[in-house]
Amino acid sequence: MNTINFWIIVTTVIILLILASCQPLIMRWHQEPLSVKEIVRWFEILPSLKGISYKWGGQSPEEGFDCSGLIVYLYNQIGIRWFAYEGRLVDDVNSEALYLYNSSPTFWDSLKHGDLIFFDTNGDSVMDHVVIFDRIDENGNTWIWDATTDPDGIEINAVSHRILHDMWRKRPFFAVPLKVVFENE
Repeated sequence: MNTINFWIIVTTVIILLILASCQPLIMRWHQEPLSVKEIVRWFEILPSLKGISYKWGGQSPEEGFDCSGLIVYLYNQIGIRWFAYEGRLVDDVNSEALYLYNSSPTFWDSLKHGDLIFFDTNGDSVMDHVVIFDRIDENGNTWIWDATTDPDGIEINAVSHRILHDMWRKRPFFAVPLKVVFENE
């Protein structure tokens, strides 16, 4: 073995050892609820998105939004780019993955401004719609933000701030949104 090959091997081994020792630090993360400040920021952004067209799979004002795309966009706007999915991190999730891996169940009577309401719209045990809870008004109406096509038979096809009708008939699940936090930050 000549000297050049020896140093290439030694250098490669050193680099691999350094990368292997750093990998656990880079990948250590946990989840915690969004802060009040982050939820406030969501609600500062939402009015500027009202009326943007619904587009299945859409995640931006330019292309449009679907329900989970709207929430992914809001996370991104507050600096959160990663989501949990089956024990690893991904940069995009649907409503089912938001429910299973990126939220913590709560109850109707514990629901707070900015919490999420999920729906299994067709009864197949998969969360296929998600909305952002805003408030309950003086008349007992539940106000939400979402991106949808035609809830309650009313064509919207856009991001909207609206009253949620017949919520209990739609099998709601309530959850606190979680964020990924890297432990070495």
